[in-house]
Amino acid sequence: MAEKKGAKSKRDNSESKKGPKVKKPGKKGPKVEKPGKKGSKVATRPVSEAGYPNLVLCAVDAVFIQRGSLAATGPVCSLVAFGGSAKWKPAPHSAKFTTADLVMRLDGVGVSQLVSEVFGSDSKALGCPDLSRAQVVVELCRGLADAGILTKADARAPENRDAVMTVARSTRGIGAAGAARLVALAQEFEFSGAPWLTAHFAELLGREVTASEADALLEREAAERAKSTRGVSVRDVAFDIWRSRAGYSSKFRCV
Repeated sequence: MAEKKGAKSKRDNSESKKGPKVKKPGKKGPKVEKPGKKGSKVATRPVSEAGYPNLVLCAVDAVFIQRGSLAATGPVCSLVAFGGSAKWKPAPHSAKFTTADLVMRLDGVGVSQLVSEVFGSDSKALGCPDLSRAQVVVELCRGLADAGILTKADARAPENRDAVMTVARSTRGIGAAGAARLVALAQEFEFSGAPWLTAHFAELLGREVTASEADALLEREAAERAKSTRGVSVRDVAFDIWRSRAGYSSKFRCV
């Protein structure tokens, strides 16, 4: 019996030394999102800041958009990939890449190489069989740069609002629809009573919606979002609806 007691005592001592295994805090447990990281960043960022990161990519989309298409991300991503492989600085997907940067880069690349290696030689501008769409992009960016409109921030400045449309409309091969698209992508845009807005709420409710009713529903939706997302305006929500109907994600990526 003494031996058994001793053996038991030995085991007890061993267990008391090691003790039961307790999971240490801060190791593998469930990940908890810290305040001030991803959640708050999304919540405080106006949705109208999303989309293409610079004015050059807005111009590419506006020139290359095809009738019936929702976006021209193919040509946009082609330019991003080309500039990345050529190690352009700043990179063409960066917010720092300006209209002047694209024009300057052509000194080393040339429009013909841009046509053949980036956009394709058979892509002609609408109504201008003597122009490639690549040439239209270059001339559009040149016109914007000459007017001092280098970035999306420049395009949104009150003193430049009319100038963006003027430059676009005076560029051969973009047309009225392309010019309007550039303004919508680069600037704040008119949405009150817009057909796409009434169509959105009509589809949502399953019935016809008037323009004034769509405006009221938009304001109501903006008020609801503002309860959980700081700084959201009616215009932000309108842009978010327009962008979702145009096939844009919350943040532009070329994959």
